[in-house]
Amino acid sequence: MTDQPHKSVVFDRAATFYDQTRGFPPGIDQQAADLMARLGGLTHSSVVAEIGVGTGRLALPLARHSGPYLGFDLSADMMSVLRQKHAVFGAPDIRLARADVTQLPLRSNVLDAAVLVHILHLVSDPERAASELRRTVKPAGVAIVGWNRSYEHGLEAISDAWEAATGEQWRRWRKGEDNRDTSAVVLEQNGWTETASGVLEFTTTLTPRAKLERYRGRVFSSMWRMDDAAWQAGVAAVEAVVAAQYTDLDQPFEVSHAFHVVVLRP
Repeated sequence: MTDQPHKSVVFDRAATFYDQTRGFPPGIDQQAADLMARLGGLTHSSVVAEIGVGTGRLALPLARHSGPYLGFDLSADMMSVLRQKHAVFGAPDIRLARADVTQLPLRSNVLDAAVLVHILHLVSDPERAASELRRTVKPAGVAIVGWNRSYEHGLEAISDAWEAATGEQWRRWRKGEDNRDTSAVVLEQNGWTETASGVLEFTTTLTPRAKLERYRGRVFSSMWRMDDAAWQAGVAAVEAVVAAQYTDLDQPFEVSHAFHVVVLRP
């Protein structure tokens, strides 16, 4: 993981656990891809590039809707996991390259669609990224932006303890609030216009033990940027509230998810 001031965040350290903490439940990944393809008007002749393709949680099902699917990421380790899954999944044409969204190895006006899911908040220069996307996406093309917001029913005390100890506030989805993703905001601020939107809602479960281990394992990128003392203070606060309020650490609690999709034109 590269985490220096003014540098884009690289997810090498997350390659082995990323799918366990951010992946979709079985079948939901295809539903999310279907929604993105429908709203974005993808066809089997569409040239698509996903920025921050990662382990392919969306690339693998979404590539079934497109023509050539280009995946760009800064993490070779994440793309290595994608290649392993691709060999089993049997998806269509996916081509991978290590590249930054602020300098894509593409000709101008070549893409029918750019896919961005939870990415521009991790980029060193979002404004330059928006400019590069405008250069590479065709005038009649689109950006398909996706983001997930979740609400953990019954586990709020754990998140509250973390935020109180660290000041690190995570935007948590509640019914009727989409908490617009950074990628959509940045593109809109740079002249892109929303043309379509949709939401896929689903539920999962999470136990207090599993949530605690996410803090202990420092699995989320916002934790990588924190100094060790702040992270340790946060973990101690979470451990204390778990011990005080949850007698059964393996009791499953419901998590409500809303996967938002917005389509924008340059």
